[in-house]
Amino acid sequence: MQKLLFLIVMFALQKTSAQSFLNLDIGNSILLRPNLGYEYRWKNKAIGGNIRWQRNVFVWISEWPSLPTVSGLNVDLIYRKLYRKHFFAETGTRFTRFEAPMTLYGWRIVSLYNSKNKVEPFVKIGLNTNRNKKLQLDFGIGLGSVFSNQSLELNMDEFQEVFVKLKPDEKIEDYFTKPKDIIISIAPHAQLRLFYRIRK
Repeated sequence: MQKLLFLIVMFALQKTSAQSFLNLDIGNSILLRPNLGYEYRWKNKAIGGNIRWQRNVFVWISEWPSLPTVSGLNVDLIYRKLYRKHFFAETGTRFTRFEAPMTLYGWRIVSLYNSKNKVEPFVKIGLNTNRNKKLQLDFGIGLGSVFSNQSLELNMDEFQEVFVKLKPDEKIEDYFTKPKDIIISIAPHAQLRLFYRIRK
């Protein structure tokens, strides 16, 4: 009976020391990617997630940057370890799906099949300020490994040669096969998040 009472008390103490937060990734909001996150903290650990409505995406076509309008969603699932003096280490996975324009033009290059599905494990380190306050701010940097489906890049002349011959009922994708390969790349991560404590 004493052991059971001890476990109940310890569980209650753990629950009272836990905190819940809503958060906003400020940088992604500036880039027209509305987002909202939730984080649950206990002791020096935290788990959480962030959902982001993907309204645009940065694409490199050969050496030509493009920022097309897209529709999509990405979700971050994270685990954080909080250290003294405001430091934290974070690991997580980002799942992304967005629909982009079929055809994007670069410098002498045309990119087809630009919609993406991505899986991106990542790690970050950073600083968390005002940890005992209701309103908190943190900044983190890190790297992710991106696994995504591949676009098809064509020489502009090759693309135009086919395009001018299209019949009214034909589409450009009828002539070019969608790549099936998975590409792997490295992506930098930088975040500035605002946290608001909703439960202590």
